[in-house]
Amino acid sequence: ELGAGLLGLREAVAAQYQAGVDLEPFPPDRGPPPWEPPPSATLRRVIPLEREYRLPSGDQLVLISLEIWSDWLDLRYAIVYATPEPEGELPRPSVVGTCELSDGSGTEYRSRISSHPSFGMVRIRQSTFIPSPAGTALLELRFAQPGTAPGEAPPLIDTTVDLR
Repeated sequence: ELGAGLLGLREAVAAQYQAGVDLEPFPPDRGPPPWEPPPSATLRRVIPLEREYRLPSGDQLVLISLEIWSDWLDLRYAIVYATPEPEGELPRPSVVGTCELSDGSGTEYRSRISSHPSFGMVRIRQSTFIPSPAGTALLELRFAQPGTAPGEAPPLIDTTVDLR
């Protein structure tokens, strides 16, 4: 996103480690502050989502589950690609953008963590949102179009999850 090629970036990082350079921590003004789950957190429930959506790219978005913890919630979903991994160093283009969450009570959900593996035809992803939903019956999940911020364009996927 900042204009560096994957191979050039990989070589620059390897050169820094080989030179024994102590890397500076990520500047505090860049990105969200670190978030650590509280050690006293408890799992309240797991809601199986079991939904599939065909994407314009021909790939599939599969919503797997929503884990509701005492202080946050984890959304697990998968991207199932219709074609094998491209050859060489080029990364696979994004087929779905960021996910945002909302409810009818106006709770502000912030996405704190997103993780996923880098290779393969099926990639499981996890997005963590805080806070945990309290006193709401429905959650709205909206996946942005690739390369757009939430709200910039009509969502690629817009669905409701019943928490009752």
